[in-house]
Amino acid sequence: MSLKPVIKWALSIGLLWVLYQVVDWEKSYELLKQMKIYPVVVGVLMVIVFEVINAQKIRFIFRDPRLNLKRMTQINFLTRFFNNLAPGGVGGDVLRIYYIGQTIKYNSKAFGGVLIDRLTGFWVQFGLGTIALTVLYGTLWAKGVALVLGVMLLLGGVLFSLYLFPRLIDKIQVVLNWINKRLGWSLKFDGSVKSLLGEVFRNKLLAIKILGIDLVYKNSVNAVVMLLIYGLGYQLSFFEVTLIMFVNATVAMLPISIGGIGVTELSFGYMFHTFGLDSEIGVVISLLIRIVTLPSVLVGWFLFMKERPSIKKNMDVIRKQKRAAHASAVE
Repeated sequence: MSLKPVIKWALSIGLLWVLYQVVDWEKSYELLKQMKIYPVVVGVLMVIVFEVINAQKIRFIFRDPRLNLKRMTQINFLTRFFNNLAPGGVGGDVLRIYYIGQTIKYNSKAFGGVLIDRLTGFWVQFGLGTIALTVLYGTLWAKGVALVLGVMLLLGGVLFSLYLFPRLIDKIQVVLNWINKRLGWSLKFDGSVKSLLGEVFRNKLLAIKILGIDLVYKNSVNAVVMLLIYGLGYQLSFFEVTLIMFVNATVAMLPISIGGIGVTELSFGYMFHTFGLDSEIGVVISLLIRIVTLPSVLVGWFLFMKERPSIKKNMDVIRKQKRAAHASAVE
């Protein structure tokens, strides 16, 4: 048995213990009691909409008729379920690659598409976070300049995606070869992955559509968080919420806890305290975010239990093929 899950569960419990020590839970409970119900209902519905929006983005990336909107939305629900079990969202990405690969009959290409989804999503989040950071912490006279610089950085990322990155695609395997030579590994940038990256980033209109969907997605998530804060009777500006979500998304990617448990709550508590609100408000908001995503997680769990027999059957076939290949190689 691997020790990694045990260590991560231990870290999650340790972080929750720290949270228990520093947070006034009676105050947190009182905050929850005064929460209006309609922001939670809107949040639940919006999370479902987010899965559909991201499903359409993935369909733009692959442009494969076998990957219809219904199936990709189901895969996103499955991904959300596993993201709440695995550290850093890695488990969800592995599952997404598996299901997309099963649907389009091409696992390497599925990896490329998920890689594009991650890269573009992180870049938009990074651009928005940088804009928020420069606007919030620039001096009054420099806020306009800071905003312009932030927008330029975001546009620079778009230009990099559209013009520079396509020219670097052929260089990626060169870098992997350098790593392989020194570490004795056998990393390979599959031709189908390279082809998909080239198709997406060399098609300017397609790349703009994908980045545009990400921009709508990230800002909609920020709007839901603002609504939850309003439901508690408090307010933060759009840029403050954007920066909080950027910091949380970055910290949550660290594979040090299960489903971001403990890490998310601490980061929200710290960031809310930074903006002059009680850290308990941040902890309650992080809890409310888990509550509004819970129905989608349960849908993902239901779909997984329904499809579990077919997964087990496919994995058994893969194991048999590997054993047969190994036996023939020995002979």
